[in-house]
Amino acid sequence: MANSDELMHCFSITKLEKALRYYYNLSKMDPCHVLTPEEMSRYMSWMMEQYEKEPLLEISFDDIPSLLNNAEIISISRELTGHKANPDVQNRLFSLFEAPGESKFFGYQQDITAGRFFRYLPAYWNADEYFLIYYVFTGEMLVMFEQENLTLKAGSVLFIPPGINKACTCPNDDTNAFFFMIRQSTFSKVFWTHLSSQNLMSFFFRRALSGESNTSYLLFDTGCDTSLESLLYTIYKEYNRNGVYSTQIVNSLMSTFFLFLLQGYEDTARISRHNSFHWNSQFAGILRFLETHFEALTIEELAAQFGYSTRQIIRILHSVTGKSFSQLQTDLRMQKAARMLTSPNASMEDISSEIGFANLSSFYRAFKKYYDCTPKEYGNF
Repeated sequence: MANSDELMHCFSITKLEKALRYYYNLSKMDPCHVLTPEEMSRYMSWMMEQYEKEPLLEISFDDIPSLLNNAEIISISRELTGHKANPDVQNRLFSLFEAPGESKFFGYQQDITAGRFFRYLPAYWNADEYFLIYYVFTGEMLVMFEQENLTLKAGSVLFIPPGINKACTCPNDDTNAFFFMIRQSTFSKVFWTHLSSQNLMSFFFRRALSGESNTSYLLFDTGCDTSLESLLYTIYKEYNRNGVYSTQIVNSLMSTFFLFLLQGYEDTARISRHNSFHWNSQFAGILRFLETHFEALTIEELAAQFGYSTRQIIRILHSVTGKSFSQLQTDLRMQKAARMLTSPNASMEDISSEIGFANLSSFYRAFKKYYDCTPKEYGNF
């Protein structure tokens, strides 16, 4: 894992960023102004023209951090920094900003890519095909959505689902922010399979990040947790090492980061103010109480426990999980029954009673309807 000295060295402003700062100030760019992808492409070309006229610093391709191990990006970077007169470079550069698809940012066997945001690049609108995680180590970072602007501070973890139009900029020397791109397929494969099926908070994150609840982001405040920071920086290093088993190591570390984040900071989760559903940190307590007492709990008892009316608690549960109270109770009962069936010492009567069924026949009917097989058949799988 990373130590503090190593992190601070990584955060040092590079020669390239000093040049970016000069051109950013020369352009008199308003930090709140967001460029279109075409304007961003022209801005990049303008910077290269200025550099060719009057090089401020000797910048080579080796000065550019290996943000993405991708052949197309590397090729374009070499041509730009090498000042090669190639009329096709402009179009290829524009295509990266106009249509940043998975194929342009992931190698054949890569599931997750990682990089550090350049300081002093202007914000431009873009919508991606993959999941994004932003983390701010130091300073502040401005992230803009169509209906809302966010100022991320040190310790902020921002999740952005695919298809969300957004822009960001780091126009300060002391801002150090990293990004992590995750294939949609990998997000489901690596993360959701590691979440307990009994964890009702996972329902909320699934809906939010799949776009079902129309939220633009999930934002967590970790208070600069050094354990999480070390995990993310190790992911960044391992990705750039690009060695044998790097993909598997990166996936495993990112899954660990995700679980630690939920374990320690799910109560800090925020979603877009313009979302149709408003998240309240008390809702996490409601879900945990339901998970703990689902066997014989009634909807009226759950509402009374948290001071809501029955109608309010029904609406909260559906907004958070997309399911009704009875559906959630059935899910939890059947999942616990399935786990108990793996124990050789649990009888059918014990399982039925444990999960809140009045008699064995009711349990059998419910189980067969849920799993399309009898408890005995399930236990033999």
